[in-house]
Amino acid sequence: MEAGKKDKLKLKIKALLSKTTDNGATKAEAMSAINKAQSLMEENLILESDLNSSVLGEKCILKEHPRNAMKHKEVFITSYLANLFFCQTYHTNKNVFFFGFEQDAELCCYFYDFIVESALSDLYWYKETQEYEDLKKESSANSIVSNFVKGYLLTVCRKIQEIYTERQKVRSGKGVVIVDEKMAKVKREFQNLGLNLKTVKSNIRGTNKSFQSGSKRGGDLSISQGVSEGKRNSIKRLS
Repeated sequence: MEAGKKDKLKLKIKALLSKTTDNGATKAEAMSAINKAQSLMEENLILESDLNSSVLGEKCILKEHPRNAMKHKEVFITSYLANLFFCQTYHTNKNVFFFGFEQDAELCCYFYDFIVESALSDLYWYKETQEYEDLKKESSANSIVSNFVKGYLLTVCRKIQEIYTERQKVRSGKGVVIVDEKMAKVKREFQNLGLNLKTVKSNIRGTNKSFQSGSKRGGDLSISQGVSEGKRNSIKRLS
């Protein structure tokens, strides 16, 4: 096979492999795409290493992104996003940082904004409810708002974790995409940055009414909506 045709075929196979449940495909569509990719690889003697070589040859980048000024400890969502998109992360008071392959880091930044902005939108709604007015008679407004946002974001993070788990199930045992090498490269190059990072534990538990209301609203957030909007903003893939 000519080199040009083989390169085009590799791109087609990679496009098939990008059809996963976390970017809007159904389980049936994801499995069908994986099976089609396998068939093409077998028919054309294309190995996994042939597909991964171009990806692993890409440089990892450190993406700096401004934190939202909401100041309700939203930063814990970055670890969930980094895990989903095979990145490493840390933060300062003003910025969050994602380290990984460029498109993966961009997706982390996009979803960080999407989730935080969605939380703020629902917070504005909540502050107009009677429940909020009633709670202000018992607690400070800052405490109510903080607990609502924490409940919201924690529930969204659980949904992100479910997407990650589901993606692993779809890909496991198929022998098509190797992510271990990719993550190993990201971790290795991140360590080479020589950053002296401190581990900070966040208290994100809550049982009060505003926390529960935030959790319920977070459960209504459609992550697939964010995926679709991300596509329209030229973010190419979830991988």
